[in-house]
Amino acid sequence: MTKAIWFLENLAVGGTFSGGNWTLPLGNMLDTKLRARPARCASLALADSQFVLDMGAAKWVRGVIIAAHTLSIDAKYRLTFSDTEDFAAPNLVTEWTDVFPTIYTPDQLRWEDENFWLGKAKVKDIDRYTRNCIWLDSGLGVTGRYLKVEIDDANNSNGYFDIGYLYVGAGFQPKQNFSWGRGLKFLPRTVRDETPSGTEVFERRQSRRGTEIAFEVLSKSEAMQLFDHITDRDIAEPVFLIPNPDDAINMTRESFLCRITGDVVIEEYALRLWRVRLTLHELIG
Repeated sequence: MTKAIWFLENLAVGGTFSGGNWTLPLGNMLDTKLRARPARCASLALADSQFVLDMGAAKWVRGVIIAAHTLSIDAKYRLTFSDTEDFAAPNLVTEWTDVFPTIYTPDQLRWEDENFWLGKAKVKDIDRYTRNCIWLDSGLGVTGRYLKVEIDDANNSNGYFDIGYLYVGAGFQPKQNFSWGRGLKFLPRTVRDETPSGTEVFERRQSRRGTEIAFEVLSKSEAMQLFDHITDRDIAEPVFLIPNPDDAINMTRESFLCRITGDVVIEEYALRLWRVRLTLHELIG
């Protein structure tokens, strides 16, 4: 198990978007009204469904998250990082990658299941949670001022797709991992009422995920860095936590755009040892 990675600062904020053809503006990717104010491409042509982010200066990037999107089950994406806006000598070009990766192990499927061989997500799987596309650099990160995102979703029946939020992060990874006892929470939003006769009536609403996590072996340097980031984000700005970067199968289940909730206490509980416990709630709307 690889140590958890926090994305606590969105490097896309303050950047400039360009490229493609978008009927709802690219700048909406930085608005936390994920469904009310998304970016929307004009068509599914590759020339229309791409965009470029200029971060203003070269940045060190560990991960890119395309959050709250409406890409279809067969969609693919490719990322290109460059120091120049013409991308003539890119620092990194990824392969065309499935937006929805393998999410099942062989023991979770029956022979008759249509996705038995590859363990790929089915439509009901991608409708279960907010759709997030997560890219992590396989090494220590990549540098670049410009990021090009190309998306191939030619089979999307809507004729377009939305992107709710773009998160580009360097990542914060403490030397010691979180403590045992991490909780993945199901937070229902369905409204329940009862008629005079006792019949229960439900109005189904999308549930929200949550996480409770504690880091109890932090150095003072790590604790102060974390305190700075938490102060900057407050309870308003989104963060993104990947508990286990090696667990690609469960990453889309356990990782989601979220906010820090409640009070946060960073405590020095022993000589040169600090700890913090955090509660995170998913952004869904």
